[in-house]
Amino acid sequence: MQQNQDNTNSNNNNSYAVGPRSTTGVQVVEAKGNAEREKGDFIGALQTFNRLVHIREHHLTTAPYSSPMDVAHAHRKTADVLNKIVHKLNNANEALIQKYKTESEKHMIRSTELS
Repeated sequence: MQQNQDNTNSNNNNSYAVGPRSTTGVQVVEAKGNAEREKGDFIGALQTFNRLVHIREHHLTTAPYSSPMDVAHAHRKTADVLNKIVHKLNNANEALIQKYKTESEKHMIRSTELS
Protein backbone atom coordinates (compact mmCIF):
# COMPACT_ATOMS: atom_id res chain seq x y z
CA MET A 1 0.00 0.00 0.00
CA GLN A 2 2.75 2.44 0.95
CA GLN A 3 4.66 1.70 -2.26
CA ASN A 4 1.57 2.46 -4.35
CA GLN A 5 1.17 5.83 -2.61
CA ASP A 6 4.82 6.65 -3.25
CA ASN A 7 4.37 5.98 -6.98
CA THR A 8 1.29 8.19 -7.06
CA ASN A 9 3.12 11.04 -5.35
CA SER A 10 6.12 10.78 -7.66
CA ASN A 11 3.82 11.01 -10.70
CA ASN A 12 2.21 14.18 -9.33
CA ASN A 13 5.62 15.84 -9.09
CA ASN A 14 6.45 15.07 -12.72
CA SER A 15 5.23 17.97 -14.87
CA TYR A 16 5.52 15.79 -17.98
CA ALA A 17 3.36 12.94 -16.68
CA VAL A 18 0.57 12.26 -19.15
CA GLY A 19 -2.25 10.01 -18.03
CA PRO A 20 -3.49 7.33 -20.43
CA ARG A 21 -6.89 8.97 -21.00
CA SER A 22 -6.25 12.57 -20.08
CA THR A 23 -4.89 15.71 -21.66
CA THR A 24 -3.97 17.14 -18.26
CA GLY A 25 -0.27 16.43 -18.80
CA VAL A 26 -0.24 18.43 -22.02
CA GLN A 27 -1.98 21.31 -20.28
CA VAL A 28 0.65 21.24 -17.53
CA VAL A 29 3.46 21.32 -20.11
CA GLU A 30 1.85 24.24 -21.93
CA ALA A 31 1.30 26.15 -18.66
CA LYS A 32 4.94 25.55 -17.71
CA GLY A 33 6.11 26.91 -21.07
CA ASN A 34 3.87 29.96 -20.72
CA ALA A 35 5.23 30.64 -17.22
CA GLU A 36 8.83 30.32 -18.41
CA ARG A 37 8.17 32.66 -21.32
CA GLU A 38 6.56 35.24 -19.02
CA LYS A 39 9.57 35.07 -16.67
CA GLY A 40 11.89 35.72 -19.62
CA ASP A 41 13.37 32.19 -19.56
CA PHE A 42 13.13 31.83 -23.33
CA ILE A 43 15.48 28.85 -23.59
CA GLY A 44 13.46 26.95 -20.97
CA ALA A 45 10.24 27.93 -22.75
CA LEU A 46 11.70 26.79 -26.08
CA GLN A 47 12.54 23.37 -24.65
CA THR A 48 9.10 23.07 -23.06
CA PHE A 49 7.23 24.12 -26.21
CA ASN A 50 9.31 21.72 -28.31
CA ARG A 51 8.19 19.02 -25.89
CA LEU A 52 4.60 20.22 -26.37
CA VAL A 53 4.97 19.94 -30.16
CA HIS A 54 6.23 16.36 -29.85
CA ILE A 55 3.42 15.37 -27.49
CA ARG A 56 0.74 16.96 -29.68
CA GLU A 57 2.14 15.38 -32.87
CA HIS A 58 2.29 11.98 -31.18
CA HIS A 59 -1.35 12.30 -30.17
CA LEU A 60 -2.52 12.99 -33.71
CA THR A 61 -2.60 9.20 -34.11
CA THR A 62 -2.62 7.96 -30.50
CA ALA A 63 -5.29 8.40 -27.83
CA PRO A 64 -6.00 10.82 -26.24
CA TYR A 65 -6.15 12.49 -29.61
CA SER A 66 -4.98 15.99 -30.46
CA SER A 67 -6.51 17.94 -33.29
CA PRO A 68 -4.36 19.37 -36.07
CA MET A 69 -5.23 22.81 -34.68
CA ASP A 70 -3.69 21.81 -31.32
CA VAL A 71 -0.48 20.85 -33.10
CA ALA A 72 -0.53 24.08 -35.14
CA HIS A 73 -0.96 26.07 -31.92
CA ALA A 74 2.06 24.32 -30.36
CA HIS A 75 4.15 25.12 -33.44
CA ARG A 76 3.10 28.78 -33.28
CA LYS A 77 4.07 29.00 -29.60
CA THR A 78 7.49 27.53 -30.42
CA ALA A 79 7.98 29.97 -33.31
CA ASP A 80 6.98 32.88 -31.05
CA VAL A 81 9.62 31.95 -28.46
CA LEU A 82 12.26 31.58 -31.19
CA ASN A 83 11.40 35.08 -32.46
CA LYS A 84 11.73 36.46 -28.93
CA ILE A 85 15.17 34.85 -28.65
CA VAL A 86 16.21 36.40 -31.97
CA HIS A 87 14.99 39.79 -30.78
CA LYS A 88 16.85 39.43 -27.49
CA LEU A 89 20.11 38.47 -29.26
CA ASN A 90 20.01 41.91 -30.93
CA ASN A 91 22.52 41.05 -33.71
CA ALA A 92 25.08 39.74 -31.20
CA ASN A 93 25.57 36.40 -32.97
CA GLU A 94 24.55 36.30 -36.63
CA ALA A 95 24.97 32.53 -37.00
CA LEU A 96 22.72 31.86 -34.02
CA ILE A 97 20.18 34.43 -35.18
CA GLN A 98 20.01 32.78 -38.61
CA LYS A 99 19.60 29.34 -37.02
CA TYR A 100 16.71 30.48 -34.83
CA LYS A 101 15.04 32.41 -37.67
CA THR A 102 15.19 29.34 -39.90
CA GLU A 103 13.79 27.12 -37.16
CA SER A 104 11.03 29.66 -36.47
CA GLU A 105 10.09 29.75 -40.16
CA LYS A 106 9.88 25.94 -40.24
CA HIS A 107 7.52 25.96 -37.26
CA MET A 108 5.34 28.64 -38.87
CA ILE A 109 5.19 26.72 -42.14
CA ARG A 110 4.19 23.55 -40.32
CA SER A 111 1.59 25.52 -38.37
CA THR A 112 0.15 26.91 -41.59
CA GLU A 113 0.04 23.45 -43.18
CA LEU A 114 -1.96 22.12 -40.23
CA SER A 115 -4.37 25.07 -39.97
